[in-house]
Amino acid sequence: MKRSLLFSLGGLAYGLLLAAIGMGAANGGDGVMIPLYVYGSPLFVPLLFFAPIVVWPIVTVMLNRAHQQKFKNFFISLMAIHYIGAVVYLTTWGDWDHFFRLWNRSPFSVLILVASYLIGQVTIWFLFAATHRVVASES
Repeated sequence: MKRSLLFSLGGLAYGLLLAAIGMGAANGGDGVMIPLYVYGSPLFVPLLFFAPIVVWPIVTVMLNRAHQQKFKNFFISLMAIHYIGAVVYLTTWGDWDHFFRLWNRSPFSVLILVASYLIGQVTIWFLFAATHRVVASES
């Protein structure tokens, strides 16, 4: 139970962080929306800036139970849908002119946006791999 709660809270914290910095970058719709598209994929369209707060706790709940085959399959499917959705959002609605304006104004801001997402992704996949190593060694 403790591990499950930690994973869920970690996912919620990650989602809140991404939502907060994504909303900051979006600047009320006058800024760059690309981070929110990626962070909340595939649920950005129906949930807008709430999407990361919903997506990442769900991912981490599935990650916590990924040692069971059905949850492993669901986790991998959900992550694949997330990545595919992000590509669709970026190619369909990517506001690249805003993105490059932000880059020209503050490259460090863009690096923070990218690093926040990538650190979380690396952590999620590291935990997934670690879960499978533990299960394999128990077998």
